[in-house]
Amino acid sequence: MSSSAPYLFHVTSQQTQVSPQTWKEWQDSLPDLVKTLTSVRATFYEEIDLPSNASSGSTRNFLAMYQSEIENPLDAKNGMDLRTTATEDGAKSDMTGDFDARNYALIQVYDPQNLGEVPPPEILTTEAQPADPSDFDTWFRTEHISQLAAFPGYRRTLRYKLGPKTAWTKGDDVPLFLAVHEVEDARVWMEGRAEAARKSKPSEWAVRNVKGCRVFRARGWRLVGEQGTKDRE
Repeated sequence: MSSSAPYLFHVTSQQTQVSPQTWKEWQDSLPDLVKTLTSVRATFYEEIDLPSNASSGSTRNFLAMYQSEIENPLDAKNGMDLRTTATEDGAKSDMTGDFDARNYALIQVYDPQNLGEVPPPEILTTEAQPADPSDFDTWFRTEHISQLAAFPGYRRTLRYKLGPKTAWTKGDDVPLFLAVHEVEDARVWMEGRAEAARKSKPSEWAVRNVKGCRVFRARGWRLVGEQGTKDRE
């Protein structure tokens, strides 16, 4: 069975010098971290709207996720010399953009179907800063994650805890936890969650942890491309 790498390099971005289409194509053609073995797998996404969900407030609507064996890939020798140009309208363009990059450590993989490292069509990412991180983590593992798996089109979930700050990390108050829910269709899955919430009363444990989150941010993403190994022995 394949396994996920112990670390994640998570980068949201927005183009500032070129068109959105060129930016998306450039993101999808970036083999650098995978080619140098700094990352074992890279997936690229563009943001999608979610039903009944307020805007995240971020204009960085592209996401690159690099699974890595290295805690801080940008500090690794192979991660320091990345391409910063692409071709647009036949000319070289500077791919300067607005980036927010974060390091995470893997803390849980929930894969009831044993799907492994197969890129899903869509994902939902949730960032959370709970009042009691230990209780939140136990609740998520013990009660919440199995409930999420019951909604239509669920594939698996990878959960991460914030790691060392990078030179590209924006802000000093980044939420501690990141969950990446892999699904067939994020809107359908979210609608399934909403329907279940209307039909059943949440536990006191769930209410305490959800209400106790100082920050909770959900965003939906559609797969643009993938590079690197799909299965790791």
